[in-house]
Amino acid sequence: MRIRSRAATATLALTALLPVAAVTGLGADHAGAAIAETKVKVSNVTAGWQPTRGGTRVGVSFQLENTASGRTQPRRAKFFLVSADGGTQRLLGSASVPALAPGETRTFFRNQVVGPRIVEGDYRTRVCYTRLPGADCSISKRADVTILPSDLTSPTPGVVVPETSSVRIRVVNTGQARSGPLQTSVRSFGFVPVRRGGEIRSLRRAPSLDYEVDATTCGASLAAGQSCTVDVSRTAEGNPGGTAELVVRGLRGSVLEVALTPPLRVVPLRHEFGGETGQVAVGDADAFTYRVVNDGETEAQVFTGFLQNERDFTFTGFGTRRFTCAGDGPVTVEPGSSCTFTVEFVPQTEGFKRSEGVILTTEAVLPFLGKGQGTPGEGVPGEPGVPGPVGPGQRTATFGSLPAAG
Repeated sequence: MRIRSRAATATLALTALLPVAAVTGLGADHAGAAIAETKVKVSNVTAGWQPTRGGTRVGVSFQLENTASGRTQPRRAKFFLVSADGGTQRLLGSASVPALAPGETRTFFRNQVVGPRIVEGDYRTRVCYTRLPGADCSISKRADVTILPSDLTSPTPGVVVPETSSVRIRVVNTGQARSGPLQTSVRSFGFVPVRRGGEIRSLRRAPSLDYEVDATTCGASLAAGQSCTVDVSRTAEGNPGGTAELVVRGLRGSVLEVALTPPLRVVPLRHEFGGETGQVAVGDADAFTYRVVNDGETEAQVFTGFLQNERDFTFTGFGTRRFTCAGDGPVTVEPGSSCTFTVEFVPQTEGFKRSEGVILTTEAVLPFLGKGQGTPGEGVPGEPGVPGPVGPGQRTATFGSLPAAG
């Protein structure tokens, strides 16, 4: 009797299941090709980008070539954004790829919106065919995608805060990258005059804030297109005419400033002289007309105005429609109405200039700001007028008079 081992029995059983060609060696080359791993080559990777409200849309173009003799199975291609210095790689997305015949070459194009983890910067695009083993990747030759920074904005860059209720301010990331964690604060903008001998000599910042944050949903990082809210109200002990700024700051550098003003206020709160460039040649003049607006329920009287930098900024235009906040005495501003005053910027020297000003009324001290850049010019520097009674065309750093004592 002949005894066979279990291994020999298994070998015979396996041989019985194989095709004849595999056992005899006939057609062995063809059979080997059928079970060989296919190889897909990735090349010609390029990309384009476009900002959208929901984030940057990236269009990726790439070419796949089946370099093997076997037909591929449907697979997926993965897309990555690689920082220009090569230090960071983030997954952008993936897309299905159909089967490719032996030797077939096809070009594909896919759109993908950048995810919230991608930060601002320039990126190269990398595409990988995910079949393993035999995976292949290719990267674009240059940085062809730019993710713009975050940009915190508000539909209401300035809000009027009533005395007895709060207002809600919406903060939106209209940029393309995430903002990073948000910090919210209220920064005092108001100024109070310092009097000496009955005259205003200088200005100083208000010692306390006139507004406070009641509630907010702004804290976590905002992705492109996302928003949060901040509720702000006035404090009971604050200056009725105090003006402040809500500041929302993203960890990655984006900053939003929203002016907080009472119903009686100067509009605009700040102005940059020199138009779009913000520049005025030395000796030349650029004028701008502000308004004192009364959206409250009681009338207010305007007594006087004061400019801190009387060398480069002066009031002008008295006796005209550009300056209705001055008269023979206090000017009354009824609810729902306004008066105007004009400030002229005449830089005496080159460089950045600013002047903080106030308008004194029966209700409150109203702050405002003017700024500009002095540039080289051939003009002759002017000289401010002297405080006191003013007439048409005169330039002075103050106007009007303080209310009588008592």
